[in-house]
This record gives sequence, C-alpha cells and structure tokens, in this order.
Amino acid sequence: MILVIILGVLVSFVLVFGQTAQIQFAQTKNSTIIVPDDFHTIQEAINNADSGDTVFVRAGIYEGNILVNKSISLVGESQETTIVNGNHQGSVITLSTDNVSVTGFMLEDSGPTWANSGVELNNVSNCSISSNVIVNDQFGVCAVSSTYNVITENNFSNNGYGIGLYTSSNGNSILENNVTESPHAGILLAACNETDISGNNLTSNEFSVELISSSNNTILGNNVSNSSHGVALYGSSNENEIAENNIEDNGWGLEIDTSANNTICHNNFIDNHPQVFFFEQTDPNIWDTGYPGGGNYWSDQNNTDFQSGTFQNETGSDGIADSPLTFNSCNEDHYPLMGEFTDFPVYLPYPTGTISHVDVISNFTVSNLEYLTWPNSSIQNIQQGQQLILLSITQSEEENQTAGFCLLIIPRTVLNTSAYHILVDWNPVNAVQLKTTNDTTDYVYFTFNNSNHEIAVTIPEPAFTDTLALFTVTTLVLFIKIRADRRKRILA
Repeated sequence: MILVIILGVLVSFVLVFGQTAQIQFAQTKNSTIIVPDDFHTIQEAINNADSGDTVFVRAGIYEGNILVNKSISLVGESQETTIVNGNHQGSVITLSTDNVSVTGFMLEDSGPTWANSGVELNNVSNCSISSNVIVNDQFGVCAVSSTYNVITENNFSNNGYGIGLYTSSNGNSILENNVTESPHAGILLAACNETDISGNNLTSNEFSVELISSSNNTILGNNVSNSSHGVALYGSSNENEIAENNIEDNGWGLEIDTSANNTICHNNFIDNHPQVFFFEQTDPNIWDTGYPGGGNYWSDQNNTDFQSGTFQNETGSDGIADSPLTFNSCNEDHYPLMGEFTDFPVYLPYPTGTISHVDVISNFTVSNLEYLTWPNSSIQNIQQGQQLILLSITQSEEENQTAGFCLLIIPRTVLNTSAYHILVDWNPVNAVQLKTTNDTTDYVYFTFNNSNHEIAVTIPEPAFTDTLALFTVTTLVLFIKIRADRRKRILA
C-alpha cells in the first residue's frame, strides 16, 4: 500500500512538473508579429508585442513617429521597399528602451528640429541599427546619453547630419556605413568618448568626421573624400586614434584646434588643400609609430628615399622618407611613408585559426592579398601545398615612376619562422629585413620594375609538427615514468 502511495505521488509530481515546464516554455517562447497581417500599423504591433518578440514589416509605405519601448527586433522586408515616412514631424522611429534592433527599412522625412531623426536613441544601451536606408532627415541617427549601441551597414544620404552622438553617448560603434551629402556633418561626436568609427565611406559632406570635446575615440580604416572638411578635432578632443584612413580630395584634410596627444599614423593624405591645418600651434600630437613602422603618406611631399635606419643615415632605401615632415614645433611626422598604406586582414589556418593583419606600404596599387595553401601542381619555387601570402601589384600611372617598392609588415605569427622567401612573378628577389626592436613583427623591403606583378611570400610549415613531436615524446616519457612508479609500488 505504501509503495502504491509513493508511486502515485511521483506520478503526480511528474505530471505537475511537466505541465509547469510546458507553461514556462510557452511563456518564454518568442513570437513573430507580422505587419499588416496581424496588425495594420507598426505601432499597434509593437504595443501588442512582448520583450524578445520580432515585429516583421512587409513591403509598403507606413506612417512614422513610432515609439519602441520594448526590447524587440523590428525587421523590414526590404530596405528599398519597406518605407517609414515621418511626414516632417518628430523622429521617424524613437527607441526608449535597451536591447532593440532596427533593420531592413527606408526611414525618411523626419521633422526639421534638433534630434529629429530617422532613428533617435534616447538614454538607451545595446541597441542595433543595421542595414537601413536613411534619407532626408535632420539626423540619420541621433543618440543622446546612449551607450554601447551599434550602427552598422546603413546608407545615409541627404540628412542634415548622418550620425550624431551627444552628451556622454560613450562606447558606441559606427561601422561600415555609407554617409553622403550631409550639409552639416557625416559623423558628429559632441562630448562622447570611446567610440569606434571604423570602415565607413564618407563622401561629399560638409564635415565628414567632426569631434567636439570628445576623447579616446578610434577613427580607423575609413574612406573620407570630397568633403569641405575631412576630419576635424575641436575643443579638447584628446588622445584619439586616427589610423589607416584614406583622406582624399577634401578641402581641408585634417583640422586640429586645441586638441592634443592624438595618435595620427598610417593614414593616406592625398590631394587635400591643405593636408593638415592647425588653429593652435602649441598642442602636441603623435604622427608616427617610430622606426620602421613609420608615419603617414603625404601625396604632396617632396622627399627622397636613399637612406634607412632609425636616424635615416644608413645606406639603402626602406620605404620611409629620408627627412621628417615638420608642421610646427610640437608636431612632426618623423618617418613619412614613401607610398600608400594598406591593411589586409588574413585568416590563419589550423592550428592557429585566427584573423591577423598584413600591412603593405607601396608606391604601386596593392590588391587581392590573401593567405592560402597553393592548390595547384608544383611550379618554379612553389610546391603543391605550400603556404603563401599572395598579392597583386599594379603599375603606377605616374609617367616619372621608373621603379616600385613594397614594405611588408607581417606578424611573425603569420610567417611561423624567419625562413620565408619573397618571389616577384615566382622568381626570388633580394629582400631586406629592416632592423627593429619589435620582436613580434617583420618589416620586409624589396623593389621591382615598373610593371604589373604577382608577389608571393612563401611560408614554411608551422611549428605544429614540431610541437606534436615534442608532445608525443613528452607523453611517452611520462607514460614510462608512471609505469615505473606503479611497478615500484607493486614490488614494495
């Protein structure tokens, strides 16, 4: 009898627990609400959604002034055909809570006053604005007191400001956007720190990137062109990193006003007028990474490259100008580059399995750099299965250019050892490894004639096989020792 009672209790517990689990599962399952299938307007769908839900909006034209006050995903069917119009009043979409994503819309015609936007972020964090077309707004995106949000892969055009961050909107990421035709600024930071501005294309803006009282931001790998002002640092915008940008054909390339200790290196300053302008002459900034990493490329520099070394007093070229470029007593590029700087990410195969970077400085156009294992049959100086860095070199259009050079900056994690070789059109060339105190990177300089070339860097097999052999021997020794100790214990 007691056994029957116990079994009954257990069965009841399982049934109740199972039903409770199903209820909890049903409560936590996220739903997708479709507009206009489930609700006629986007706002109605949001009002009836729960946190974690997705509101999917089919192609069509919808009314703006939408408030998102729940942590949902707002997804348009197509950024070209899912259109939300603000009717020139307020912001098209306003986010007032954290963890919201907005993707796949065309957002247009906000109101004309300050902070009216395609998307307005008001005191929110961890939101994502991605893959939208945002046009004809006062701000494409405006963030006020909002942190750690991501604005990526959007197309901004004909907005007063493309993207504006204000009032301690810190730690945000502005990545891989296209921002054009902004009569005020493409990207504006006002009193904002630790922003990542990387991989954006900014063209035909009044200011492409403007920082006001904003510090410790990163401006990396952007294309800034055809704007009245390329990059501007105003009002104690200090300790920012400005690197690997192409700043080309702007009225003023870089402006600095009462801003200091910014690191400005590995940029290409091409045909700006002027390249750099200082409102104050007394604020020091850093213009290079030392030797042989170098500084920036300046298209209008009149310099030579016959010397090398830290003091540029050793015989032989190195891709770095023989003389520094001095702006004023506080600002000097000690090692101007003789060619444009290009950064290439490379994926390293097993056992590393990580992404690294190879940088190239050259007076020729460099393209198609990749890390690969040679898949074809063996050819001259290349064996099947050989690991390579392969890149293409295109001859210069300058008539007076008689020879080309490359300075490769390669992490040793990519090269595996120092036993690599440089091939130009599959033939070995004499390459010079520049002296450096950096024990993690190799700087390799070589030259070639004025023509198109394929460049290869042959890489030995990684030390993985040696590591495996060492591991095998160590394991065998340990196994023998364990057997010996066990035998001693048995005999004892």
